[in-house]
Amino acid sequence: MILELRQPTVEHVKMPQHTETIGNEEVLATIESLREELAMLHNRFDQAIAPMLIDSLIYEIQAVHIRYEYYLNLCKERKISIKEFDFS
Repeated sequence: MILELRQPTVEHVKMPQHTETIGNEEVLATIESLREELAMLHNRFDQAIAPMLIDSLIYEIQAVHIRYEYYLNLCKERKISIKEFDFS
């Protein structure tokens, strides 16, 4: 089964309205959490064999990546330096 996937962008996804009320530390913590989740999903994708599971993981990775981009853009808007934060 071959899926044609279009590359989703942040503009296509409704993002949380509460981001104005969360602090910079929470934004950075969310970015760190999303990085970890992406790493875990990529690991699962690399080990997946079943086509349906692979398809599912592709969509999950795309969804998490969109949230990740959203929070990175939020950092840019707020002029938060991610380099100052240790994500290791």
